[in-house]
This record gives sequence, C-alpha cells and structure tokens, in this order.
Amino acid sequence: MYKRKLILGTVIIGIGIGVFVGLQSVKMTSGVQADLDISKTRVVVGGKIAVTSAQITKGMDGIRNFQKNPALTVFFQDTGWNPYFEKIVDPLKPEMVEPTKQMMIYQDQQGWQYLVDLASNQIIQMGPASQSSLTDPTPEMDFTPRYTKKELQTYSVNWLKERNIDVDSLAKEFEFSVGTKDGKGFFFRWTDNKAQEGEMRFLQVGFTIGGSLLSYSNTLNI
Repeated sequence: MYKRKLILGTVIIGIGIGVFVGLQSVKMTSGVQADLDISKTRVVVGGKIAVTSAQITKGMDGIRNFQKNPALTVFFQDTGWNPYFEKIVDPLKPEMVEPTKQMMIYQDQQGWQYLVDLASNQIIQMGPASQSSLTDPTPEMDFTPRYTKKELQTYSVNWLKERNIDVDSLAKEFEFSVGTKDGKGFFFRWTDNKAQEGEMRFLQVGFTIGGSLLSYSNTLNI
C-alpha cells in the first residue's frame, strides 16, 4: 500500500505550472476541469520503476513520431506512476491508495515534457516543462487573436487526426466539453464518464487563440 502524497518533483516536473503562461483565472464551461495542475489532484507514489534501454528508446521514438519530427532531440528524465490511475486499498481508509500504471518521463529540446505509458508507449500527457533557470528552453506560445472558438475546435480536431486519433469515434462514445482561459486559449475534451472508480479516462487538447499548443492529455486507451 502507498500513501497518497503531493510530491511531483521529478515525477511530473511542472507540466501544470508552465502550461498556462500568459493566462490567468480559469473560466471553464460545465463539466470541464483544469487537469494539468496535477499537484492539486489525486497523486499516488509507488516504488521505483526499472526500465530497460530498449523501453527508453521506444518511448523516444514514439515522441518523435507523435511530433512528426524524426530529428527531435529527446531526453529521458525519470520514471513514475500515472497520477490518473489508482485504487483504494482499504475502503475505510480512502487516503491509502496504490498506483496501477507505470510511466516514463521525457523532455525535448524545445522545452516540452512528456509522460509516456510504460506498457503501451502511448503519450499520456504533453505540456511545457518547468524552468529551473532563465536559460532553460520553453515552448513559444502565440496569443495573437487569429481563431475563434469554433475555428480553433476545427483546428484541434485536424491536429488530432494528423496523429491518427479517431475523433469521430470519440464524439460517439464520450462526452464532449469545452473550457477556456479568459478566452485566450480553449481546451477541447472528450470524457469517458463510465470509467471505473480510481480511473480518469479522457482526451483533452488545448490551443491558444493564436494556434499554439497549450497541452495534450490522453488516458483513454491505456
């Protein structure tokens, strides 16, 4: 059994901190929650996870493929437990949980950080990494008003389809909702409301009104 702790450190290095640079108070529509500040959600801690060099390389290749950039420099950082999947060990002690899914953590040369499911090699989450110094790379984000919410939704759907995600099936199976950050960025989310207790199954992608990626999360198929 493992006691739930809020210790992201190397487990999830600041994905929630850097994602909304330039955006302020959250204004989310009904049914949408900001999930990227993982330090404020249910996070579990398990034992150290061992990985092989082959698994690390496979994760790197998956990231390059997802980004459609074979030359992208990717660095392996650590292993950790997926914060979206856990189970309560004792119903009388809901604070006692154990993790159920393992992941690998990477960062690329542009300042994006990735959480990759160890078993499936699927990218669970992608967002700006935290900066330990002013010289650390950080993704550039454009907030120039170029897209309306409707246009940005089409933009996001096309972005997902380019990454072989069947958005049409998502629309049939899961609840769709839209969130915003002061109208400067929009988040499009498909949620599996029938997920088992202790599992958060959803796909969410966010873009600024200038067309810059804010974040991507996908826990539906792991």
